[in-house]
Amino acid sequence: MGPAFGFGVGDFIAVATLINSIRTSLQDAGGARDEFQVLERELELLDRTLRVVKTLQGSKERESEIATFKLVALSCRHVLDGFWKNIKKYESSLSVTSRMGKVKAAGAMVQWGLSMQGDVVKLRRYIATHMGLLNTLIAAEVL
Repeated sequence: MGPAFGFGVGDFIAVATLINSIRTSLQDAGGARDEFQVLERELELLDRTLRVVKTLQGSKERESEIATFKLVALSCRHVLDGFWKNIKKYESSLSVTSRMGKVKAAGAMVQWGLSMQGDVVKLRRYIATHMGLLNTLIAAEVL
């Protein structure tokens, strides 16, 4: 029998992969900076929460309620996709594996600093809100 509400394990794997891609990119673009380290930890917490939600199971009567948890958990994918598309362009110049010298990569570093800080702040706010909702739902489920 297929997934009841149009999502399955593959959806959770896709979101987890996306989270890890963003985390890796943030590390490569200057992970020593506090703001990036904080975002990296927040993404790790989101990933762990998604893993918990993915494993939720219950009786037939609670199937709809559990599907709602999973839908809320996966709703972050669109926001993460957009952020990943914005930072992916920096990968060739800021990645740890980049063959570009520091002088050539300096322009990308400056551009990252000027254009991405606002996006990082927005993503952190979104993650905090999303995590708050997920944690509220999980707490209600556990209690």
